Amino acid sequence: MLSLNYSHRLKRFLLSLHLDQMSQRRMRLLVMALVGIILLLVGVLVGFLAGGGSDSDAREDDAAGPSHGPAQSSKTPSDSEDDSTFHDTDSWVNLPEGKSRKNGLPIGFPHTDTGAVAATVANNRAGWTLDGDKIRLALETYADPKDLEDPNQQEELAAAVPFAVKSARKMAGVPVKGPVPDGANLSGSPIGVQWKPLSADRVRVYVLTRVTSRAGEGEETKTQLMALPSEAIWTAGDWKMTALEEGVDRSWTPDPADLGTRKFADEGWKALREGSSR
Repeated sequence: MLSLNYSHRLKRFLLSLHLDQMSQRRMRLLVMALVGIILLLVGVLVGFLAGGGSDSDAREDDAAGPSHGPAQSSKTPSDSEDDSTFHDTDSWVNLPEGKSRKNGLPIGFPHTDTGAVAATVANNRAGWTLDGDKIRLALETYADPKDLEDPNQQEELAAAVPFAVKSARKMAGVPVKGPVPDGANLSGSPIGVQWKPLSADRVRVYVLTRVTSRAGEGEETKTQLMALPSEAIWTAGDWKMTALEEGVDRSWTPDPADLGTRKFADEGWKALREGSSR
């Protein structure tokens, strides 16, 4: 009897371990596919993956709306918080431009820390949209080519763009199905960065973005600041986006702060100078 009980418990343990490994693998693959492309949606993405990504889970997710992920957000500061006379010359960074373009987006950044930051900023800017084609092009442009070509990841990749579109629509207050209403939009303008080199070929980058959205004509335009973590790796002669390094505390991200405020510098943000790269 003891032997039978032990065997039963062992089978349950192994099944649980197998399912857990499958769940973790799905999470790694889909996060890798979407990383840097609407990164504020990571909280929704994690909930989606934890539920297995079924249609019923998607319907529940639709009802719940976006949840909080590792991105930190805030409404734009009030006038009382603004110190427009404060400008720290050390809080600016000149980012290099891409040497060429793919899918209309800049690529070919130099193999330097600021090259990694510039690629991450370009990726971030490309992802704030309600247009599924633009999201797909950003994914094809800035994702690691090895991930895109891996036949084991095609199912996850196929699900990534529709899920990102649905999440972007929810953030903008747009119905998740049907035509996008006239005047509806979602856009982001990166205004600050900070970064930490992990090796010569890997850089962790935080991008501070001013995000605006509107549900349609006559609707209020909403603005908020989002602080988003990413990691760039040097592969195939350029910087590409990949999943955050294992063991990283994803709950910590610098607080958002608007340009011209003392908190902007206190939090370690550097304002962007990008020339004509936009």
